[in-house]
Amino acid sequence: MILKAISIDDEPRAHHVIEHFSSKIDELELVASFTSPLKAVSYIKEHRVDLLFLDINMPDMDGMSLLNTINNKPAVIFTTAYEEYAVESYDHEAAGYLLKPIEFPKFYKAVMRVLDQEKSSASLSQETINKPVTSLLLKSGTKLLSFNPNDVRHIQASGNYSELYLKEEKAIVDHTLSELIEEHLPDRFIRVHRSYIINMDYLQEYETHRVKVDGIALPIGKTYRKKIKSYMASF
Repeated sequence: MILKAISIDDEPRAHHVIEHFSSKIDELELVASFTSPLKAVSYIKEHRVDLLFLDINMPDMDGMSLLNTINNKPAVIFTTAYEEYAVESYDHEAAGYLLKPIEFPKFYKAVMRVLDQEKSSASLSQETINKPVTSLLLKSGTKLLSFNPNDVRHIQASGNYSELYLKEEKAIVDHTLSELIEEHLPDRFIRVHRSYIINMDYLQEYETHRVKVDGIALPIGKTYRKKIKSYMASF
């Protein structure tokens, strides 16, 4: 797997450092560098980008504002001279926060973190595709309940339990969403949020931030957007 990355920084010297470090990592390809955040946004909308090396303090548009203009955000590694934005970076689920002057070991570690996340996501997607369609036999208290997967519209987290929404009823089972998606559900069930799994057979609308399933609008979590977009593109 090769990560396609771009660098966004108003300082040319910063680009030279990132280009030099990127050339040392076989799994990383730096495909473009931008001193203009606006030009970078246009590029991201038209090209595949897996990773952003992103400065924060820039003219015209700061790095945090830039991220808010992108619907399907790539992974982000902030590259900045300022420590005070570190907490805010967590809101954007940043894979790294590198203070200038950037050290290669920290750069490498941040890139490997992104690569591991991408490989894990790809592996989970393939496992989901390969799951056979079977009946669902799930625990509910002292009982084992059998469900036809075709009857399940969506599933909602409820603490350590999950609520299955069927055509005309709701059932509560003693399984977390993670247990269901990893061990029980067939390939057409996709996790779209830490609190929701949907049955794609009942998908009526898809947008970047939400889906509508059997007449019910459900949010798409930031962590799942890229995976869902990739899944939708396969149809």
